[in-house]
Amino acid sequence: MHIGLNLLYASPAIGGAWRYINNVLHMIAKFDYQNSYSLFLYDRTPFPQAAHAPHMHLHFVRQPRVGSRWVRVLQEQTEIPRLAERAECALVHSFGNVAVMKRGIRNVVTVHDLKPYDRNERALPSARDLYVRAVLPASLRRSDAVLPISQFTARAIQQRFRIEAGRLVTIPNIVDQRFYPRSDAEITALRERWHLPPHFWLYVANFYPHKNHRELMLAYDRYRRRSQTKAWPLVLCGSPALEYVRILRLAAQLGLEPEVQFIHSLSDDEMPVLYSAASALVFPSKYEGFGIPLLEAMACACPIVASAIPAVRELAGESAILFPPESAESIAEAMYSLQQDTARRVALAEAGQKTAERYRDGVVIERLMDAYKRGRMA
Repeated sequence: MHIGLNLLYASPAIGGAWRYINNVLHMIAKFDYQNSYSLFLYDRTPFPQAAHAPHMHLHFVRQPRVGSRWVRVLQEQTEIPRLAERAECALVHSFGNVAVMKRGIRNVVTVHDLKPYDRNERALPSARDLYVRAVLPASLRRSDAVLPISQFTARAIQQRFRIEAGRLVTIPNIVDQRFYPRSDAEITALRERWHLPPHFWLYVANFYPHKNHRELMLAYDRYRRRSQTKAWPLVLCGSPALEYVRILRLAAQLGLEPEVQFIHSLSDDEMPVLYSAASALVFPSKYEGFGIPLLEAMACACPIVASAIPAVRELAGESAILFPPESAESIAEAMYSLQQDTARRVALAEAGQKTAERYRDGVVIERLMDAYKRGRMA
């Protein structure tokens, strides 16, 4: 079967979804030689080495310089069908919540989350939220198979859109083979390069409101005041975004500047070493469709304290200490208790590594192949 991959949505700017897409491409390149693929992507999109596999063929679309989101919407419904028909694709897999609507084209669509429908995040929806609300229902109806990235997202799709269970195939994120506990020499080199302390808390997230950096700052202030021994410093790793300046100001107001370090530009190869160097991961996000940093941390034997939200419960299970993300006091208590309990950290690290093994590419590829067969036969 020849399959088209609609990658116009793919961009480093989309954060976790970008890593999800890259991991799926690597998995396909590594395991699936029964099918062939046409990759439809913008001419200015960086693409992984996996795209050079012999059964993958690149088709470039000119990327607009202005109004890219709305032009992309148009191109997904005009350029992608034209290219797919020319390449004689039996199926098109779209990765950004929006399916190709043209009749006669078989579709599967990845749905990362239903955050645009989350009323707790902001009083007024953003332009992106309004766009997703407008097109997602039709995309789901038009798709022959729907690929949520977690059971939480699958249940939300069923409840809101009444999509039959037989059309849903959960394709979770894959933990990259690079993510495993790194050597002392690698960790030492990273510490020296980034001037990292011997022990530290790590939070990996771009600075968006739902990532809850503000509550984490308040919690960290309480945690450091409570700690009988020296509180571990906090390292925040993520691209500056909407909340970045506000978090900088809040850290200064609370007097946290000496103890909070910001890192923005680690390479993909450095990330497993960063998780391995961290004493623990704190993950206070208020909404996730999956939670990639949790999976990567577990694979690197980094113990976790995290939000008690559905996607995190599904992924981390018994491999993390959970807290209500709206409570700075609860976050602080979780951080304090884990710092004091060495045996608990060891137990969580071991449990996390076992959990992460369920998300290796050799396991997930079978689900994806099943989804493509369902989409083709629907």
